[in-house]
Amino acid sequence: MEITVNTKEEKAMYLAAQNDINHLFSAWSQRFTGKPSKEILAMIAIRLAYVNVEHNISEQRRNAVIDEIERSLDSVLLNTDSNK
Repeated sequence: MEITVNTKEEKAMYLAAQNDINHLFSAWSQRFTGKPSKEILAMIAIRLAYVNVEHNISEQRRNAVIDEIERSLDSVLLNTDSNK
């Protein structure tokens, strides 16, 4: 499969992703002997999607905390009430 990459950073991320997939495939092929490769790849896809969702939720929570801190700082520094 060919993927077009535009930067060295993007290439490094694709290579890291490829390494992660290869590692999981190898480990899970040994762990789940007898399962077809397609099923193991599907399991890997679900796992990676789960990690992505988990990351997005963590980022949203982090951003909410940062927003609240910024509102508190604005309130103190600018002597305003951001809840008005």
